[in-house]
Amino acid sequence: MFGDPWPSTPVSPFAAHWQRWRSAQVHYVDEGHGRNVVLLHGNPAWSYLYRDVIRTLRPAWRCVAPDYPGFGLSQAPPDYGYTPQEHAQCVLDLLHSRVSGRWIIAGHDWGGPIGLWVALQRPQRVAGLVLSNTWCWPPTPDLRLFSALAGGRWPGHPLQVRCNAFARWLMPLGMASRGTLTPEVRHAYRAPLADDGRGHAAWMLARSIRTQSAWLAQIAGRLGQLQDKPVTLVWGRRDPALGHPRVLRRWRALLPWARVVTLAHASHYVPEDAPAALADAIAQTPAPPGAY
Repeated sequence: MFGDPWPSTPVSPFAAHWQRWRSAQVHYVDEGHGRNVVLLHGNPAWSYLYRDVIRTLRPAWRCVAPDYPGFGLSQAPPDYGYTPQEHAQCVLDLLHSRVSGRWIIAGHDWGGPIGLWVALQRPQRVAGLVLSNTWCWPPTPDLRLFSALAGGRWPGHPLQVRCNAFARWLMPLGMASRGTLTPEVRHAYRAPLADDGRGHAAWMLARSIRTQSAWLAQIAGRLGQLQDKPVTLVWGRRDPALGHPRVLRRWRALLPWARVVTLAHASHYVPEDAPAALADAIAQTPAPPGAY
């Protein structure tokens, strides 16, 4: 009833690169040359989310976009916990081993707190941050309710693991540009989580909105340590979850020096709805002294 009519393996539009991390096989995109930008996806996406951003930037930028273990083309070992802390450590270790110099970190959805944690571990390596439709604080009542439903034992777990509900139904609701959802694009997002219980990865991130609230609070409490870093918030106002003005007000309180770009036409998945605006925000991040 819920099966896909296409083969189960998606195809990345870019050459595949691989990094052995602990006992996981991590896939990442590494395109272009120039200043480094690290593109971090959220739930239930993978590096494919940034394909149009990468195509725009790669003539003058080195674009690195990993898939967290269990997402996209990356494989997770049986003992992997799928927590945001593990994903963040994976990203940090990948950058240390594969990307020299300074990085701009661009994070969307869960890529926001994951990228901010990475930045707080190695602030001397961070040249700037570009955040789109994300958060980094303990859940508000609406996010807690979403987490309880999508990340609960019932109905969230069977819906995600058996029906791939996040990629199949919820993700399209977070896109304003429905015309871009061709069968090929739908398949690219559905396929990675469709087989062998891989939907557990997306379920765990939905659950982590509640269960990792202390970790999120620690990140929010340390953001003042990044006050010397240029930050741009690129915000889709049509986002049903994070598009409300109160979310941006909270970000402005946490990052009062941040530049804000609001997009009236974009919803939650800004890299899909407004890749040119996101690429422009990255390109406009000023370059600090030091080698890339």
